[in-house]
Amino acid sequence: MEFVAKKKKLKITIEGESWEIGSPSIGQQEELNEKIKSAAPENVLNIYLDFFSALGLPSKALRDLDADEFFELTKFVFSPKKK
Repeated sequence: MEFVAKKKKLKITIEGESWEIGSPSIGQQEELNEKIKSAAPENVLNIYLDFFSALGLPSKALRDLDADEFFELTKFVFSPKKK
């Protein structure tokens, strides 16, 4: 019996420009949660921007999103649905 895990890739398109990023690991998600818990509320957005930048999404593209789109992107990255 064998279990093989592969790093998933996610395709993100913002304003017609696309990026392929790696799906965040559980360790990365845990680190993000810890940073958010200990952060001042005014710093939370920058923590998310740094997190997404580390995955390969430029913060400039993220700053072009409205609040609803940013929320939907976050949901997609943390729990993408298979087609």
